[in-house]
Amino acid sequence: MSNTEHDFFSLLQQNDFFGELSPVEMSELVLLLDVITLKKNQLLDLSKNNKETIFYLHEGLLKISNYENKQETAIELLNKGDLFGEIHVTKSAYETKEIIKVLSDQAIIYKITKQLFEKIIIANPSICLRYAQKIGDRYKSIYDRYKNLILKDVKTRLHEFLFEYATRNGFRSNNELVVKNMLTHQDISELLGCQRQTISILISELKTEYKIIYTRDEIVIPYPIKIAETPELVKH
Repeated sequence: MSNTEHDFFSLLQQNDFFGELSPVEMSELVLLLDVITLKKNQLLDLSKNNKETIFYLHEGLLKISNYENKQETAIELLNKGDLFGEIHVTKSAYETKEIIKVLSDQAIIYKITKQLFEKIIIANPSICLRYAQKIGDRYKSIYDRYKNLILKDVKTRLHEFLFEYATRNGFRSNNELVVKNMLTHQDISELLGCQRQTISILISELKTEYKIIYTRDEIVIPYPIKIAETPELVKH
């Protein structure tokens, strides 16, 4: 095994999704897997890949935007552990003008053929169940997003969005959630379906109410009650 293959093997062993593969299966996957490393603001070009390709985000934060009439509009965030590509959304990922940009300092993405991915989940029931859960979580997230548009005001949706963002991308410190701020007010406004000025005003209100600490570099959410309900967070 070359140094590069050994590095890939080590990455897979640390991975929540593929880490349960046997050494033989993992060695096979290393030979067939492409690992893409991108830096902040770089784009992942899906046009160079056919529809039989699946991507798995091992590390980092990505933003999916619709690009139309020379205007970019954020529509979704991809977090560590998300699968995308052919199974991410509908055919629009390849047939309409969607772009995927790296928001974190670095993103590590696994590129795998659909045929190999199907072989893996068929041979490994635990991975198959985990995959089904990810798909279920995706649909639930879409459902909740539309339901909240109807039932909740923008301020509540903003607070919950920041909490979810911090939960998925940050860490726990002294009964607070701390996360690097990788989003602009414009990103947040597009994701929540409102004006950028509205987001700026509401962030100021949440800061005044001591519900968040928001700076250009980081976001802190001093919410010990909700934090206590998120045991998956690692205390630093």
